[in-house]
Amino acid sequence: MARHVSGTYQRTDRVRVRDGETVLLRRGERRSTRRVKLLELSLSHLVLSSTELPADGESVSVTIELRDRHIEMEIPATVGWHRGSEFTVVFDYLTLRQTYGLTLALELARQAAETEPTIMRVARRSRAFHS
Repeated sequence: MARHVSGTYQRTDRVRVRDGETVLLRRGERRSTRRVKLLELSLSHLVLSSTELPADGESVSVTIELRDRHIEMEIPATVGWHRGSEFTVVFDYLTLRQTYGLTLALELARQAAETEPTIMRVARRSRAFHS
């Protein structure tokens, strides 16, 4: 367990998310908004993938939607590094609501990652049983 700056304990530092998860990326002054693929979620940064990459150090805004919980939050960030079509955005400052939303998103992503292999194993076993 790591102790976060807010003083609360967290179990999960970062999580790889399921395929198909996306976030809204709003770029700087131009305010161009587009959906990009979310690869990894953390309390300090996101790893994203896109065909059109923002410049290093560019100020962006990321909107994360938790549809199951009806929560939508916009977080200011700065582009960190690029590797192929992947890049990271580092959060500038998190409010209490944003920290809560990110912690909830991390927990939901962790739970989804834990249950997904079990569902796949059960599906394979039931197919083998019925053959």
